Amino acid sequence: MRLVILLITLLFMVPAQAETLTIIVQSMNSQPYHNAKLLGKYMVKYYTGAKDVTVKVVPGANGLNAANYLYNVAPKDGLTFGTFTRVVPLLGIIGDKNANYETEKF
Repeated sequence: MRLVILLITLLFMVPAQAETLTIIVQSMNSQPYHNAKLLGKYMVKYYTGAKDVTVKVVPGANGLNAANYLYNVAPKDGLTFGTFTRVVPLLGIIGDKNANYETEKF
């Protein structure tokens, strides 16, 4: 349900010249992956100028690698977004050495 709310919210934030939307997920065997694949087919219809949707899997560390990729590597153009487990934001708050992001700035 949270993924659906996130995707609907981001639907209105994408610029008009969008070409490829990218959704970052943590595992191919997870429910968010299947949700992203399902919703990705229909998102192209509702994003102005969108031609394609890509679901990118960044495995490892129960979503921590996906969060690190999303925060540090992914382009900050509004076309790339993702989801991960609920414990991942807490790792940034408690100061885990593997969390290379600031939860407050995410």
